Amino acid sequence: MMMIHRENLDFLNLSIDEAKEQNKATLTAIKQSIGIPDTPGKWNSPARLEKLLSVAKQGKLLRLKVKSSLILPRNSVINITPLKYELSGRTSSDGVTYFGCKKKDRHKGKIVCDFIIPYNDKQLNNSLRNPHFMIHYNPFADSYYIRDLGIGSGVYAKIDYTLALLRRQYIVNFGESHLLISVIPSNPYPRLCLKVYGGKSAGELMFFEAHEYHVNQVFIGRDRDCNVCIDDALISKKQATVFYSQIKGWMLVDGDLQTQRPSTNGTWLYLNEDVELRDGMEIKAFQTLFQVNIY
Repeated sequence: MMMIHRENLDFLNLSIDEAKEQNKATLTAIKQSIGIPDTPGKWNSPARLEKLLSVAKQGKLLRLKVKSSLILPRNSVINITPLKYELSGRTSSDGVTYFGCKKKDRHKGKIVCDFIIPYNDKQLNNSLRNPHFMIHYNPFADSYYIRDLGIGSGVYAKIDYTLALLRRQYIVNFGESHLLISVIPSNPYPRLCLKVYGGKSAGELMFFEAHEYHVNQVFIGRDRDCNVCIDDALISKKQATVFYSQIKGWMLVDGDLQTQRPSTNGTWLYLNEDVELRDGMEIKAFQTLFQVNIY
């Protein structure tokens, strides 16, 4: 049997907030190692700004439509141009739009968020003044990207495709639960570890071997027959499926792969790194569900 050193698995004992923070710290270290500043505002090299200004009028437009929300009016829209949110109060046209629950920095009084989505909790609303997530425009690819900034409840994208688990860790949300997915390098095939947070389920570690699941599937849901049974009334009997591909590695899909039936409320990926926004994509943040439209 393959041996795994305990010191290499310390990340499996993290809380979900600690896991989010470690993902953020890992991303920061990667960007620093390749010379890319972690602060989005510092991405504005002269070459990028010059290109941004030259293509701004011809670039694609992004529209976020509110599908459901506890705060924002349903069907209201947020229009974002290559330069920024069209009604932004910030003076910089840097191709970045920041979202948060407060417009200004408490100490400097400077506008730091372009679009405001307040929390119902006043105390929480006053304590979280920095941007929660951002959308930035890539003028070289004529594309928009989204990323969480580690503040607040997080921003998530609905998984409506087969997700290749290429990184070491992923955080997935469904119902009242989170799932920490860890891919552990080993020889000859990587090992999969799943840990549930939230809901009524305990944080048990569940390991799966690749050679056993290139034909069979790992089912996640509230059905007792699932490999990972989660006691959460808000998720489907078979919420998501994980399997191993000898070509692409571990893969995750929403719903029941065998019957091709999607989950009722969706499986959501925590966006701790840049993800390109696609037309028709759904994202959620601040208890608000948005649909992405690109023109």
